Amino acid sequence: MKLNVKYALKQGGQITVVLAFIACDSRLTVADVKPLNPDLIPAAIQRGQQARKSDDIFTLFDGVRTPRFSGSGRPRGFSVMIRTPLSEVAYRAFEAKRKYEPFGVDSVVVQPLHEQSVIIIVEPSTNLGGYFKYASAPASIFSSVQKVVLRRGQDIITPLHAKFHDVVFSTEHGKRDTYKGGEFIFPLQVFDPALGPLEIVVIPQDGEPGDEAIKKLKVKDLQKLE
Repeated sequence: MKLNVKYALKQGGQITVVLAFIACDSRLTVADVKPLNPDLIPAAIQRGQQARKSDDIFTLFDGVRTPRFSGSGRPRGFSVMIRTPLSEVAYRAFEAKRKYEPFGVDSVVVQPLHEQSVIIIVEPSTNLGGYFKYASAPASIFSSVQKVVLRRGQDIITPLHAKFHDVVFSTEHGKRDTYKGGEFIFPLQVFDPALGPLEIVVIPQDGEPGDEAIKKLKVKDLQKLE
């Protein structure tokens, strides 16, 4: 089965992704995406309890930046975190252990497959990729996140929901600057590695067309998502 995202409809103020499934190969199933099911919960809990820090649980890409010579004339960096249903369980187990609270299989409610999703959290970052990282960065390198979409070939996948939050940076002079990051929720099926590579496209609040940060996920990257 192949997932082909055609377009999005806006209904009642919310954006809904319209998904078209085309039967073409019975081997291509959403099982490759590791949806949450009762058999996987114990391993996810163990992973969370054994993690030394929360960053060990989620897939994090820091230093995802806009082009060095783009419309704005300056690159801006972003961090991109991917949170799957399995990693969410692991994180809850990690937090429970840290707080000396009970957490077991019965603490997890498994949602129906069609309700499971992947959360992509994007925030401004001092890391511009490579060796460019600022310990005390000038405000000019930051930009708030305006929107995040996924791109596979010519298909654009918009989020089911988006929620924004403040990200605060302190400058070397003690000034506090506030920017916007966001959580963007996408259907779990979109991340099926059988559908091919996927791009996470971060659109800054300022800039011109093409002035965007892109994280390319190869098939092997999608296969590693847990």
